[in-house]
Amino acid sequence: MSGSFTTPWGGLPVPPPPAVPAEIADWSRSSGQPGDRHPVVHAAIHHAWFERIHPFVDGNGRVGRLVLNFMLLQNGYPLAEVVARSVHDTLNRFLIPNLAGDAKLIPLSSLAAGTSYSGACLRTLIFDGRLRAIRGGNLWLSSRAWLDDYLINRNTRGRRDLGTATHKRRSKRRPR
Repeated sequence: MSGSFTTPWGGLPVPPPPAVPAEIADWSRSSGQPGDRHPVVHAAIHHAWFERIHPFVDGNGRVGRLVLNFMLLQNGYPLAEVVARSVHDTLNRFLIPNLAGDAKLIPLSSLAAGTSYSGACLRTLIFDGRLRAIRGGNLWLSSRAWLDDYLINRNTRGRRDLGTATHKRRSKRRPR
């Protein structure tokens, strides 16, 4: 391949950035023309080709797996477990949180993406009554707004700051 360079860490040769649009155009034209190749071989070749082009700064692997999956589905092949999990994880980590907005209810795995909290930690906060959520079938659903509310109203130990409720409780005590 002329004009290619190797990634800084070695490995797969990728085209220089100015060549990416032309490479993607060639890839795109060829992706719909399997010729005599078996559909799985055709999809695998185009997946490897896409990964070599490496058109994005981040997410090439996820997009490549989605493209591979799409090409296989077009030819009647079922979702592979690994590919299905990749699609599920991609939706939960990137698409759902960005499309949902602050007030819409989303699964905890989606809410955890982009925070320092895991889904398990968020479930613990729900069970402790510190994070608002509702049960939606097999999933717990919460929102960024509810998570922000928790973050605002917690103290540094992670416990809810009781504010005036603590003051009222203390004021009912008899002096010693």
